[in-house]
Amino acid sequence: MQSPTFPRSRYRRGANRYSTSSWPDPEKKVSMTSTSARTRMTSLPLSRWTKVRSGSELRWRCPRFSASCWRPRPYMPASTPSCTPVAEFSFDVVSEFDPAEITNALDQARREVTTRFDFKDTQTIYDRQDQKILIESASEERAKAALQVLREKAARRQLSPKLLKAGDPKTVGKGRGQIEVQLNAGITDDLARDLRKRIQNVSPKLQVRIQGDQLRVVSKDKDTLQSVIKSLREAEDIPVPLQFTNYR
Repeated sequence: MQSPTFPRSRYRRGANRYSTSSWPDPEKKVSMTSTSARTRMTSLPLSRWTKVRSGSELRWRCPRFSASCWRPRPYMPASTPSCTPVAEFSFDVVSEFDPAEITNALDQARREVTTRFDFKDTQTIYDRQDQKILIESASEERAKAALQVLREKAARRQLSPKLLKAGDPKTVGKGRGQIEVQLNAGITDDLARDLRKRIQNVSPKLQVRIQGDQLRVVSKDKDTLQSVIKSLREAEDIPVPLQFTNYR
């Protein structure tokens, strides 16, 4: 009588195919929580695994382990894209100032006018009111001199000269001179559109987006962004000070 044959998947490689001792024990399941079991399973060559379709997913099953032991499809490296994405660089254009620096400049100006001989008995006053500063002195000439002192102190605090927008001096009660100084900052809608035109004149490929009171400038070339910053800094007809932040 011819001996029965068994599928190759039912015996270990190199064992006697007619020996039942080489069959896997169906009652003995390998626990996948065991580190050694996971190591043995994942270290087996792919030739010992069988493709099994589970629903719409193709999985791999090893007959040496229980049917619940699944292994994902072998890793296949994706094809390298023909071109890598080009990095983009950007920055924001804003117009703002630090209120603390304005306060420091005013304090330094007050200390100087109280010690200078040419301001003696002039009762020079610096009065800040929200977005404006009132300068008052004994005469219009002394008010202009007090304004110059404030400009010097603001420059030492790294504040732009465009920030202090002074009005014409005028005479108030008892012949005293007064000058109203506006704190000139912020990008209006009209100014934002004008800045967008200026930036696109540097390079038409630049992307300029108006985001409220600031502008976002995007480019694929860092040198182009540096050219934009240089152009805006050298423009004397821009009425407000500009800062460039959020470099990315």
